[in-house]
Amino acid sequence: MSVNNWLGKSVLSELAKIAYQEENYFSAIKYMEQSLGIENDSPKFSEENIISTTYSTLAGYYLKAGNWEKALDILKNKMLYWREQNQDVLVNNWHYESALDSYASILAETGKSKEALRVYKHLTEINKNKWRLVSLGTLYYNIKDYQSALKCYYEALCDSSTLSTDNCLNSLAICYSAMGEYKKAIQTQKECISKTNPDLLTYSNNYNGYASYTTELSNLASFFNWNEQHDSALVYEKKSLELKKKYFSPHHESIAYSHINLGVAYGGLGNLNEAISHLIFSYDIYKNQRRSRFRQRVLSYLLKYSFCLNEIDNLNKYIAEYMISASEDLLSSFQELTYDERSRYIEDYSNILNREIPTYAYYTHSDSIIEAAYNASLMMKGALLNSENSVKRVIEESKNDTLINLWAELKADKYILAKNLEKDSLYRKINADSLQKVIYRLEDSLIVKCKEYGDITRSMKLKWKDIQHHLIPNDIALEFLSFPTNNDSIVYVALSLRKDSEYPKMITLFEGKQLTGFQDSLHYQCKEMTDLVWKPLKTELEGIKNIYFSPSGALYNIGIEYLPGMEDYNIYRLSSTRELVTSRKTETKNRAVLYGGLNYDAEFDKSVTDRSLAMLDEAFIERPKVRGMGLRGGKEFLKHTKEEVDIIGKELNNANWECVLDTAAMGTEESFKALSGKNVECLHISTHGFYYNKEDADNARYKFMLIDNNMVSAEDKALTRSGLVMAGANHILENEKLPDNVEDGILTAKEIADVDLRGLDLVVLSACQTGLGDIAQGEGVFGLQRGFKKAGANSILMSLWEVNDEATKILMTQFYKNLVSGQSKRQSLRSAQKYLRDYNNGRFNEPKYWAAFILLDGIN
Repeated sequence: MSVNNWLGKSVLSELAKIAYQEENYFSAIKYMEQSLGIENDSPKFSEENIISTTYSTLAGYYLKAGNWEKALDILKNKMLYWREQNQDVLVNNWHYESALDSYASILAETGKSKEALRVYKHLTEINKNKWRLVSLGTLYYNIKDYQSALKCYYEALCDSSTLSTDNCLNSLAICYSAMGEYKKAIQTQKECISKTNPDLLTYSNNYNGYASYTTELSNLASFFNWNEQHDSALVYEKKSLELKKKYFSPHHESIAYSHINLGVAYGGLGNLNEAISHLIFSYDIYKNQRRSRFRQRVLSYLLKYSFCLNEIDNLNKYIAEYMISASEDLLSSFQELTYDERSRYIEDYSNILNREIPTYAYYTHSDSIIEAAYNASLMMKGALLNSENSVKRVIEESKNDTLINLWAELKADKYILAKNLEKDSLYRKINADSLQKVIYRLEDSLIVKCKEYGDITRSMKLKWKDIQHHLIPNDIALEFLSFPTNNDSIVYVALSLRKDSEYPKMITLFEGKQLTGFQDSLHYQCKEMTDLVWKPLKTELEGIKNIYFSPSGALYNIGIEYLPGMEDYNIYRLSSTRELVTSRKTETKNRAVLYGGLNYDAEFDKSVTDRSLAMLDEAFIERPKVRGMGLRGGKEFLKHTKEEVDIIGKELNNANWECVLDTAAMGTEESFKALSGKNVECLHISTHGFYYNKEDADNARYKFMLIDNNMVSAEDKALTRSGLVMAGANHILENEKLPDNVEDGILTAKEIADVDLRGLDLVVLSACQTGLGDIAQGEGVFGLQRGFKKAGANSILMSLWEVNDEATKILMTQFYKNLVSGQSKRQSLRSAQKYLRDYNNGRFNEPKYWAAFILLDGIN
């Protein structure tokens, strides 16, 4: 029924407000629509009801009723109306800004924080004020960009307007807490609370102020919990809950928040049964809000306390709920976040998905929890790398010039930033902060456009049954996991999956401390290591011929596929068993580039450099600093590498491959970077290689990584500590000054990552330590293999230690002879290793000569 008189509309609007406060959202919607004169669920947009603030309120009611699509639709129409009516006067247009504000708030509440962030940035450009800065900061907080959030909050506090600072201080305290600065959070929150006189607040005369005050008390209780001051948390939360009960319904979300804090406090004090009762009460209110951060927090504690009380049925239920919630949130968020934002965002899930769920499976032996652990591993292992490569794939497959040009512009700006960060701040020609903002806007725009052309999260959606579907009866897939246990040790397990498995199985292998005392050279000569890794899997391996495994922890640095007693199996090392589904056969191009016999003392030859630079994008020049290395990790000429690439070149030419040899002075860093976008199928690099851990690199002698700047990610810092030595490198190693725009010959993994090597089916790193790097939980090895994988390589043949020059030449030449004869990559390597062991009456029979090289993702 349409209501036209002013009094009738006011009454209906007040009835809607009362119904909303009583959480009767459908009645609130009915009264509000009648007040606005909306009939048959089809709003007619007149200036009168568009202007009315109640139209935005109606959208809020729809959101609370669970119909966020309707809420957004209402606000979109309101924004479109005001754009059409006032195309040239949007600044200080209160109605347009109000619609934008409400629209962004609903996006944020439904988990679309990045989209909401874009709207709020637009709002602050139109009209910046204290409240908008706080809202903008909160959106940065939601995507875990705490530094940007702090900047917004600090700017809001400096605002000289008369608006209250309470909300700003409250948000600032929340941000401090998320950063682990709990004492700072407590101090700030107490300051916030001190600005409110609770005696002046009543529900009837100041609903918002009352709600804010009780929430501030609850936030303080939460900070005390994080700081392990659970008694103090109880005091403040009980005070907050007592006030809330007077005015809020028992199932109000604010009441639910109080019960979370009470549950955590009682849990911290050891009263787990009391803790669970409060958490369950809260969970019942949040259970239909799958992407709510409060719901996920409740579930994380219910997991922990149910496990402690050995309530396995409840543990199973809550893990299943958590997996659904985490998966939905990660898949949705990854689609709209930049690489650095994804890196921060996934950290919140890493502890539960990578550590806690496997731990629960380890102690309970529950089939469903083991199943969850396998699915968690598939989702998390290499998630950042795969999402980044998916972005590149989507851009390539889009065939959209705008998208491709945007990607090129982004790479160029990242190069300029990296170059500037290498210099002392006094000598930088470009403001790094400003350039960082430009890079962020470019990447953000790129991500938005990518959503139109493809899904960058496809590989994260796979489950264990998808892997099983690609197995045959004599196959087994093994996901190795390592995680801390209650006895302060690291336990290693294998998640086993066969074609006939009803569920994945978890097999306990060994503790990390059992690896200490083993010498690398003894791994492959005695059965002690075999007994640790493979003997516990004996029953699982019955009837098996092909083993597909993904390593974890220390197993990244051990060639477990070569351990004694495993000779009868075909063993494949994979980034993740997900590769059994996602691995795509590259198009056969028969194009190879070989590097070897490099002249590390080569003089700077401008004609050579000019020919290389003519093929390069200027965005690829970088100059890290490197010190000396040893064996094939040193800087002396390696005579066998020239013989190696000459023989390999002949083998490939005889097999009708198009083969390019870069030797002596031609094997420059410039020539490597010129391969970007050239669709090479096989790349062979025979030279010196290196890897330094952070401790060694911090030593003055090894200062060659990027400047320690907070703009440089931990991953990029790690990638600068691994690399290959190219022609002419000795000049920079001896601290000689090089001409401008000339590469120094030190090709780092970070530089490799920026080269476009899509279509590269096989890269062979015939050098020392090319398989080593920093091991990152869930992401694998941050070293040369990471650099080449980011560049687009499929399979990588690499080494785990310093290798002998002559033995490596024999191994590599035989490998290619086998490969061109039709053997698979794995067969080619295993046959070449056997050949080397038998060579010259067993001269190179010891594992130190043949077991260093491992093949990653060499399925085909």
